[in-house]
Amino acid sequence: MLDSHCVTPLPAYDTKGNIIAPNDYRSKLMGAIVRATISLNIGTSAGKTLMQPTLRVLVAPKDPGKASSSPKKCTRT
Repeated sequence: MLDSHCVTPLPAYDTKGNIIAPNDYRSKLMGAIVRATISLNIGTSAGKTLMQPTLRVLVAPKDPGKASSSPKKCTRT
């Protein structure tokens, strides 16, 4: 997959507009609901249609609540 895809860290910001370092994503974004801004570039190359979705920015609109340390229970439906 690394031969065909470009992997880059997502720029993420806290509620005050401060950038969150990628190594802090788990601790600072766990349990957060985030807003993602995405652009979609479509073009052609060698007769093939290429679609390139790009996540431009990831924002936590409010501070995440305290994450539960206990595992979630499975419920049967």
